[in-house]
Amino acid sequence: MLDAMTTEENQTPARNPGDHRYLLVGGCPARLIDWSFEGIGAQLADAGSLPDAGQAVEVKILHRDADGWTDLEATVQSVDADGRTLELGFTDRSERAAAALLSLLARRLDDAKREHPPA
Repeated sequence: MLDAMTTEENQTPARNPGDHRYLLVGGCPARLIDWSFEGIGAQLADAGSLPDAGQAVEVKILHRDADGWTDLEATVQSVDADGRTLELGFTDRSERAAAALLSLLARRLDDAKREHPPA
């Protein structure tokens, strides 16, 4: 019997490389590793502050021009204690979350244009 979910729903969202933007995850300093519209990968500065898988955390993303923060809610999906890395799934589907992620996408596009200017 076929699963009720479509192939598209079963696919893992594409992950975009992070720009090492400064984050706070559960109040702890971290760097952005990668992101999608479903969540982010982050590396914490201190291994002693690793949350547990399944734990709800607040994620604060520093704005590109460093003039403020965007606050998002996430759930820890996986933890790699050796690398101090977390996979976080967003629970906040607000316009604020989308705006923060679109800012990351805009930066990625700007970088690509600089690396590969039109002929």
